Formats: sequence, structure tokens, C-alpha cells
Amino acid sequence: MIALATGVWISRLVELLISPIASVIVFLIGFFFVARAERRLKSFAILVFVISLASSVFQIWNSVDRQERAVIENELSLAGEFEVQSDSSPYGSGFRTWIEFSSEEFGPLLGSLIDERGEFKWGEIYSARLSFEPNWGPSRGEFIATTIDSPVLIENPGLIQSQIGSIRQSFLQSISGVTPDSTGLVAGLAVGERTLLSEQTSENMRRVALTHLVAVSGANCAIVLASVYFGLGLLKLRRQHRFVAALISLVLYILVVGFDPSVLRAGFMAATVILAMWLGRGVAPIRALALSMIILLSFDPWLAIDFAFALSVFSTLGILVLAPAIYQRLSTIPKPLAVGLAVSFSAQLYCIPVMLMLQPELPIFGVIANILAEPMVAPVTVLGITAVFLSPVLPWLSTLLSFVASFGTWWIALVANRLGALEQATLPWPNNFLGLSLAVLIALAITASVLSSRYRIVALSVIVLVFGGSVLGFAERQIRVQQFVNQSPEIVNCDVGQGDAMLIRSGPQTMLIDVGRDGQLLKRCLRENKVKRLDVLVLSHFDFDHVGGIEGLDGVEIGKVLVSGFDDQRRAVDQVTNFLRERGLEPQTGYRGMSEKFGQGFWEVISPSASASEASNANDASLVMLITLPKSQLLALGDLGGDFQENLIQLGLEGRLNQQLPLILKASHHGSADQSERFHRVVDPEISVISVGENSYGHPDARFISLLRSTGSKVLRTDQQGMIGIQSGPELRVFVTGRL
Repeated sequence: MIALATGVWISRLVELLISPIASVIVFLIGFFFVARAERRLKSFAILVFVISLASSVFQIWNSVDRQERAVIENELSLAGEFEVQSDSSPYGSGFRTWIEFSSEEFGPLLGSLIDERGEFKWGEIYSARLSFEPNWGPSRGEFIATTIDSPVLIENPGLIQSQIGSIRQSFLQSISGVTPDSTGLVAGLAVGERTLLSEQTSENMRRVALTHLVAVSGANCAIVLASVYFGLGLLKLRRQHRFVAALISLVLYILVVGFDPSVLRAGFMAATVILAMWLGRGVAPIRALALSMIILLSFDPWLAIDFAFALSVFSTLGILVLAPAIYQRLSTIPKPLAVGLAVSFSAQLYCIPVMLMLQPELPIFGVIANILAEPMVAPVTVLGITAVFLSPVLPWLSTLLSFVASFGTWWIALVANRLGALEQATLPWPNNFLGLSLAVLIALAITASVLSSRYRIVALSVIVLVFGGSVLGFAERQIRVQQFVNQSPEIVNCDVGQGDAMLIRSGPQTMLIDVGRDGQLLKRCLRENKVKRLDVLVLSHFDFDHVGGIEGLDGVEIGKVLVSGFDDQRRAVDQVTNFLRERGLEPQTGYRGMSEKFGQGFWEVISPSASASEASNANDASLVMLITLPKSQLLALGDLGGDFQENLIQLGLEGRLNQQLPLILKASHHGSADQSERFHRVVDPEISVISVGENSYGHPDARFISLLRSTGSKVLRTDQQGMIGIQSGPELRVFVTGRL
């Protein structure tokens, strides 16, 4: 059964990432091994193959009409109707809703609707005009859509859907707690609701591996089944009636929670166990896990590349395979502590390779945080689930139960925020092929050392070597960063990947130009450079790779905020506006000629005008900043295009440059090909900094780099040199951390 589940998953991955023909070959190879190992599964394996083939025909291989494909690929807009296939769920900085869209000349086709409200409910039908774009890469759905006008509700959900939705809604309306975060965590543990938690607590929970608490798991399903089955047993109901009632309750709970991959995996596995009990047959938990994987992957191929599904499977696998052996070896310590250590460590160990695909770091305090939080999880979950089912009929009792449960979640939030706020909470780890391979090697070595004494010495040697190397690597990284910071560079270009974020210091004052795409990378740069206050924050324009990391400024005191006056209607504008409003900050429009003293020097805006009406796009409306320091000047161009770079010369930029001071240029648009040769020869920078990361745009352009070097400029790139620091003096001194 386990071999068959593995074979189905691998064949699905091959089908989605390589080709359907290769997938069939992989499945047949897997079938050969299954048939030899367990002959009784031969017929079942054939059935799985037939079902998988049928689901692929309808979900993957179905061809989209040429006209529909043209609408999607040309990013056109259409008016029509869409039916909501799932409740809205958090996605990036907004929400994603699975919809089926149709009009007279389109569909019906499945796709995802991205919006900022997340108020759509399963079963609703709307009339709307949507803007389409292709669903890049292998993933569920044919398109990604955004709304042009506010959708109009034309049909409410059906009876069953509305009743299911009302249970969840009544619970969320009646929920109460001692603090907002503790209230949000009760909702998370009970029904997987993640939107009520503050961003800071959510981030700290991620840093200490507690995020799984707000994802419905097998424990939730077991609580529902056990509560109904044994509760009805007290009423002397017949065994068959109790099984039926327990299964119906489980299905109802899954419908209330939603169809997240982790929920489906947990629900199918729990249903497998209770059905086996009903039939009077035992079932090994690991076989139940394998069966749930086979069923789900056969009917839904997209689960094979879903991170939530993978994390759910691997954490369960770790608990089933490794935790019992670790528990036996911890027999000398108190049982509750031994169970907590065994379960937490095993689940996290098996999830490490998957987590590294999402973030290049490991949670150092994950096991400790889980042990501290674990005593509260079961009682909170029981109270929360009970409150869910009582909320439609006894809302006051639901409120009381959730309030009592919130005392436990208050403790969980406290653990997350105290440990997650520590700088040492995570260990940087490469998430390239080598990093993932080492993580898998560690997991296999630890498993071998625990389960078998035969290979223990070899396994322990591997563990010591890999962990020792990672510790030395971490120490070496910290030394490089500390040496960099000790130089106190005036200008620091943070390494924030494909984005911009540049720090400038002058005397006691600090300026930050742009915040990059990733808030965590920005936060790390500010923390390492000991920045707690920004006197000036400049957001050159509202491209996501310049402002998307605004949350990384949480906890940093901010003075003046400058933005471009360009009429920009993109989502990032609202994200930044909301962040600033929550902190009582009102951005000011930067305009040509605007200037102010800055420490021992001054800054001035070179472009655009207050309305930026001369620019036809956001890039050319970028705030261009000239910062004059005692011994150098910095020119930051945002994403200004080549034509507008030449306009700066016509606007008298050359006269604003102090020929006695060396010029540092923050190159425009991550070194794209849209550059003016004449402009760069006129400004003649001594150092050119290109803030760039891994991308598919061809940044930086090789011809542009050649142009800069032909002027005698020293070219520095964050994708090669990491964080870059520049110190003024008799001559400019450059410091780099190297790739971290």
C-alpha cells in the first residue's frame, strides 16, 4: 500500500512537471513492483490507474477552446457570471477564490479570482467583468482573474451550502477571547481560520514552527469522531448508529472547515480508520495514510504539487514512523514530555525538505515552542470544536466556551511571540538542490540511527558532519555580517532579491529608499544594521518589488514618507496605504525641486513633477533622489526608463551634481536593457550598484554592464556580492557580505 501511494504521487509529479507519457511509464514501473510485493493489491492498483487516467483527462489533458485561450493569453476582460467553488482563503497580501467563469463566448472554465476582500462564499453566483491572465506554470485552474467592477450577487448558495456556511459564520460571530490574537487562535485551532491573527503573531508562529496549529489536522478529526461516538455511547445507542453519526459529523465538520488539502488528508485518513473499526477490522495507521494519499491523488492530481498536502503527509508520516521509537528511547523522562518531544521532533524533521522550498531557513526553537504549546492544544481544540457546533443553537454558550479556550491560546501566542521575536529563532539554510539534498540526508540518517542499531554509527557520523557544517556555515555568515556592520557604511544596499532597498546614513539621520518585495529579507537587513528609526522613507513607485516588503518595517519608527504623485491604482497602493494608516503616517508627494536637510548633508527630488503627469507609466514616474553627503553623492533612479533618464539631463541634473564629490549610482530597474548611454556617460558614476536577484527578465543586461564599465564605473551586484556597503572618505571604500 505504501509503495503504491508513493508510485501514484511520483507519477502525478511526472505528469504535471514532465509529460503524461512519462507519467504512464512511471506508474507501470510502480505497478510492477507493487504486483510483486503485494499480489492482492494488483486489482486495486489497476482501479487506481483507471481512475487516475479519467481524472487526468478531465482536469489536465482537456483542451481549452482557441477563442478562450486567446482571451486568457492576451489578458483581455469579459463580462459574464462566475460560480464560487470555495470560500475565499488568504493568498499573498489578498485572498484567492476558486471560481467557474462563463459567458456567451467563454467557458465554463475553472480558475482563481484574486481580490483584497475575500468575502466570497461557496455556492454564490455573481455577475461581473473580470480581467484575465494565464495561470503560469503547472497548477490548478486555467486562468487568474481580477475584478474590474464590483461583482453583483445574483444567486445565493443552495440550501446545504448556506446551512454549512451559516454554522461557520455563526461561530466566527460568537467567538470571544481575552486578546485579539488569542481569539484568532481559537478560530484557527477549531476551524482553520487564519485571517483573525495579527501579521506579527502569524510571522512569529512561522518562525517557531507553530503554524500547523491553525491548519486542521487528524487530531481535529479524531476529536470530532471520538466525541460523537463515545458521547452517543453514554446514551446507550447501538454501535452501528454511533458509527453512522460519527461519520456524518466528520463530513459536516470537513464541510464547515473547507476543502484545504490538509483537511482532506486528515478527513480521509480518519474515515478509513473508523470504517475499518465499523467492519470489525483493524487497520495500521500508516496504511490508512497511504490509502488516503492514493484516493486523493487519484481524483485530484494537483495535490501532488500542493505544499500544504505535502506538509500534512510528511508530518503524519514522521509521527507514525519515527515518534514511537523516539518515545521508547525517552522512557526515563516523564511521559507527557517524552510524547511531546517525540511527536514534535518527528513531524518537523520529515517536513524540513518541504519547508525549505518555501523559506531558506530552519526553525531553531520549533521543538521547544511545540512542547510549551502542546498542553493547551487538545483542550482548546475540544472547546473550540464544541463551540462550532453549538454556535447556531446556543450562541451564548459558544461564546463562553471560546472565551474559556482563549486562555489556552493566549499562552500559545505568548510562546510564539517571545521565541519568534528572537534573532536566533531561525537558522539560514540554502533552499537550492544541495540544501534540500542535505535536509533529506539528515532526515534519513536520523531515522536510520533511531530505528536500526546496525547503521547507527554511520548515520550518526552523517548527522554530526552535516549539522557541524551547518553550524560552522552559520557562524561564518554571522562573522561576515558582523564585520560588515562594524565598518558602519554610510550607504547600504540590502540584499532583498529581485527588488530595491537602500539605506543611507548621514550623521544621526537614516533614510531608506524602497523596501523590496520580501518583508523578511528587509527586516533582516534592518536588524543586522541596527536600524530602529527611519527619518525618511522613500517609496519610489508602487511596483511590488519596490514596496511589497512594507511589512518588514513593522516595529521601526518612521518619520517622513515620500511617494510619487503618479495616479497608480494597483493593489500595492492599498497595501502601503493601509500599513501607513495603521501607524498614523500620512505620505507626502515628492516633487521636482523638493529638498530638505539630511544629517550633515541634504536630499532633493530630481523627478517627477508633483502630479507626474509627464509620465505614462509608474516606472517613468519613479521618484529620483539625489542625496548629497559630506564626501559623496548618491543618485537613486528607481525604475526610470532610458528616455526619461535623458530628460533628467534636460532638466539640469548635470548642474546639480557636485563635480568635487564622487558619485554613487543606484542603477535603474535592476540593470534592465532600457537605459540611456548618453545619460550614464554624462553622470559618470564612480560606483554603480545594481540591486537584483534571481529573475526571468534577463536583469541585469550584459550590454548595460559593459556600458557602465566603459565609463570607468565599478559595478556592484547584490546577486553576486550580497549586501553592499559604501563608506565615503578620501576615496570610496566598498564592503560586501558575499552571498549569505
